[in-house]
Amino acid sequence: MAEKPRDESKVIQTKDIVANPDEVRYIIQPCIMIGDYSMNMTFNNFIAAVNILIDDGWRIDPPMMDTGYMMALCYNPRYKKKNSASDIQEE
Repeated sequence: MAEKPRDESKVIQTKDIVANPDEVRYIIQPCIMIGDYSMNMTFNNFIAAVNILIDDGWRIDPPMMDTGYMMALCYNPRYKKKNSASDIQEE
């Protein structure tokens, strides 16, 4: 059975990135939000996911934490803006 495509406009759980690290290459959004909940405040999956993204060239904003939940905004190095000024050639 085929998996349902991930909604990249919502927070992506870090355990999903750790479970399938190669999937980050197929993300098409210019940026994503990653998040992880840790009762013991260890955030092992969060740290592992950040390392996976950094190894793949992503830029990570400083994480935010609130009552055991940590999130970070991550910028995709492969994102190319369509119809950008550099793509338009003058005649």
